[in-house]
Amino acid sequence: MEFIELDSGQVLIKEVFETYTEEKHYDMKYHTKLRYENSKVKAEVFDYLDNFIEDFNNDVIFEYEGNQITVQAINGIAEIDFIADEGLECTVKTVNEKFRNGEATFNV
Repeated sequence: MEFIELDSGQVLIKEVFETYTEEKHYDMKYHTKLRYENSKVKAEVFDYLDNFIEDFNNDVIFEYEGNQITVQAINGIAEIDFIADEGLECTVKTVNEKFRNGEATFNV
């Protein structure tokens, strides 16, 4: 079994069998996991093996109700302040190209 990273951000898994070789989609190179705490939405960046990427310092794009904000991650974490009316259910997601983007739904 071998992983192949493509320029598109996709990661393929290559498996060699007795009579043939198969390559199929495994995951995207990076993905985000989001959580809401202390009036902030935090996105952590992981690789396709689910390892936290501590040296990821690139942009992460958050989206809420069609509005986007771009934030530079620091040491694998990007965060935005998020204040809304109490009792409101909110869904925030990331929308980065070449990522498996995450989302979080929470009550404020």
